[in-house]
Amino acid sequence: MAKIKLSDDELWKRVEEDRLREERRREPYLIAFRATPEEVAIREAEDLQQGALGEERIALFAEKLVRGGREMVRFERYLIRQGFFPNIPKGHQLGVDKNIEGW
Repeated sequence: MAKIKLSDDELWKRVEEDRLREERRREPYLIAFRATPEEVAIREAEDLQQGALGEERIALFAEKLVRGGREMVRFERYLIRQGFFPNIPKGHQLGVDKNIEGW
């Protein structure tokens, strides 16, 4: 087993490179996901809810965090349905979104 000594800067540089590489791999899927009719409808409904919150900054901040989390869960399920993860079959229950009919 090889041992490599890395400085903190080198380690963070590698972590950032891995993150950017993964982001570039997922980018075409994210664009396609955000263009799906289901996702467009969900985002419109969330926009209306967010508009009803008014100007309270902490509520808007909390809603943005929650909304981002929900979108990432839906995106991960979309990636599974598209076969992005080779070890998970397309029809696996992890890719099923119970809120969307037909899945």
